[in-house]
Amino acid sequence: YYETTGANVSSLYGTDIYTTGSHLGTAAVHCGLLKQAEKGVVKVTILPGQAQYTTTTRNGITSWSYGSWGASFRVERAYLYQVRR
Repeated sequence: YYETTGANVSSLYGTDIYTTGSHLGTAAVHCGLLKQAEKGVVKVTILPGQAQYTTTTRNGITSWSYGSWGASFRVERAYLYQVRR
């Protein structure tokens, strides 16, 4: 679980499953979990690398396509999670 801020940074590769070179806050906006500049906690699941990552436009953000990459992640809503300070 990670606290992040929704962003629109150009480094986003993939759709639903992103390369580990992708920006987490941008992925959260692309998935519809956060709005730009909104803070929130998301669940990040590390996945094996994919042979191909596809491009899509969602929520005002266009991801880039990419070839094979060694590791991936998926971003999901974090239900009932509180940030400890």
